[in-house]
Amino acid sequence: MAIVNALDQGPQLNFWGVSYGTVLGQVAASMFPDRIGRMLLDGNLRADDYATTQWLTSFAGAELCPLADYHGRNTSGKSLMRSFDEKFQSLRNESPGGLNATESELRLTNAHLLKASIMTELYVPQAYPSIASRIEGLFMGNETAMLPPDEGSLNTGWNVLDDVFPGIACSDTSFRAEDPDDQFSMYQAHISQGSFAETTFPSRFQCAQWKFAAAEQIDLNKLRDLKTSSPILVVNSRYDPITSLSGAWEMSSQLRGSRVVVHQGVGHGLINHSSNCTQDAVTRYFVDGKMPELNTTCLPNMNAFEYAHLKISKARKNDTKQPEIAK
Repeated sequence: MAIVNALDQGPQLNFWGVSYGTVLGQVAASMFPDRIGRMLLDGNLRADDYATTQWLTSFAGAELCPLADYHGRNTSGKSLMRSFDEKFQSLRNESPGGLNATESELRLTNAHLLKASIMTELYVPQAYPSIASRIEGLFMGNETAMLPPDEGSLNTGWNVLDDVFPGIACSDTSFRAEDPDDQFSMYQAHISQGSFAETTFPSRFQCAQWKFAAAEQIDLNKLRDLKTSSPILVVNSRYDPITSLSGAWEMSSQLRGSRVVVHQGVGHGLINHSSNCTQDAVTRYFVDGKMPELNTTCLPNMNAFEYAHLKISKARKNDTKQPEIAK
């Protein structure tokens, strides 16, 4: 709020938060409910779920497999999922698994590497062709096509991309385990939410023994029934890989007067898969303060693979122009 005051453009906070930014938005709204102007929360993680280190809503939701002709004319979503489950289970059987494996063992198995790679690539549509290639590699037993290239053996004591996460998230959260068995129920709760939940659960191990706490902890009581001076707009993709639509609905139920726009695009956050409908709803909200109708659902401008092809083509054109610009 010090930034809002310094800008001297009025007392209200106008905010667009994506992913972890939605946690910041919820906390700001709970601390300063009378100073909320326009607040858009996009790709949503419930702040109360985050603050207790549960993060159960991250992986809830549908899982889609886009290979087109693997079973010929009999190819269907269900047949592809059956094949994926069978092939992946065979891959998993080759590796140590479950709670008997150490964190480093979990991260180095082919099964974990494949699922973690797919999980990361689900964030942006332009990576979808790579996902299809990985799954085809799994089906054909082609490890080179299935797994990411070796990043090398560079080991350092500090990696900002890997280590900034526990520095923020674990300090914010309250759960600490006194015994390994304390985490068993949380592990079971996670894997019941979706088949990708195991890709990030090892990070909970870090938080369970984290030695530091944020100077100010999130007040969970304020998040349970929150009324702000202006209603909050919530946008979430039905196919978001890391922040589920069900979590967005639950969060909205705690924000009085809020509305949810169901974005039918893929990837994490609305900007990763363009939809004029979603963008128009956001524009009307910020410019005119107009909330969308209940249960507004917006289709993307084109399907995921068409959009991926468009983004990849544009990127290639930009790459070919770079030498000319340099001259």
